[in-house]
Amino acid sequence: MDKNSRERFETYCGMDLGDKKSQVVLLEGDSAEVVEEGKIATTQRGLERSFGGRERMMVIIEAGTLSPWVMECLQGLGHEVVVAEATRAGRLMKGHKTDREDAEALARWGRSDPKLLRPIQHRSREAREALAVIRSRDAAVAARPALINHVCGSVKLAGYRLPS
Repeated sequence: MDKNSRERFETYCGMDLGDKKSQVVLLEGDSAEVVEEGKIATTQRGLERSFGGRERMMVIIEAGTLSPWVMECLQGLGHEVVVAEATRAGRLMKGHKTDREDAEALARWGRSDPKLLRPIQHRSREAREALAVIRSRDAAVAARPALINHVCGSVKLAGYRLPS
């Protein structure tokens, strides 16, 4: 396949990610008709149940807290995943007020031209884990003075003082 053409899929899936449930809308590749829709559990098991064993499809999700692991899971199940830049997707879907409409809009934009969504590439799992450790340490260091002040203040209420 040359760089100017792109793989065509039988099915395009737009997925509006939610903490507990995610809205899914599947479009037929040729006709762009909605062939399936519903909510699925936003868990590894829920994704495996809904997407495992299916023919390869393009799944379009919006970048966010959940998108890195959802992307990895869906890719592991053999699907092409496009992660839309959140601000760009939000502007394109302006006026859409429901999870279902957002999911359908993602599927339609992905079917027509995924580049319009300015797809992003997530950091590797290793890089995300290292960053989480760094951020956890920063949070602990930032919290230390507040904890010290709280303990000193509580002891002071009882008429005692702690050494510096």
